[in-house]
Amino acid sequence: MLVGMRHTAVLSLGCLLLVLVMACGGTQQPTPAPTPALTSGDYSAIANYDEAIRLDPQDAITYYNRGVAYENLGQQEQADLDFAKAKELGVE
Repeated sequence: MLVGMRHTAVLSLGCLLLVLVMACGGTQQPTPAPTPALTSGDYSAIANYDEAIRLDPQDAITYYNRGVAYENLGQQEQADLDFAKAKELGVE
């Protein structure tokens, strides 16, 4: 009986999370993050974006933000690749 109750609780929690995501605008066009925080030239930001892209390769904003980070580091060719991917995924 406890197993059934746990299963029901997990299902209910999953449905609640889905409703919350949808209510918070889960289908709206994402807005790119402001870029001033990326001007430090911190290469660890690139590594963090790499990991985020590995976890969700369809996240257009992450590609855009990584492109900004590359641009701030003077790596325009890599930045342009990320900007193109972000545009392909829906960032205008």
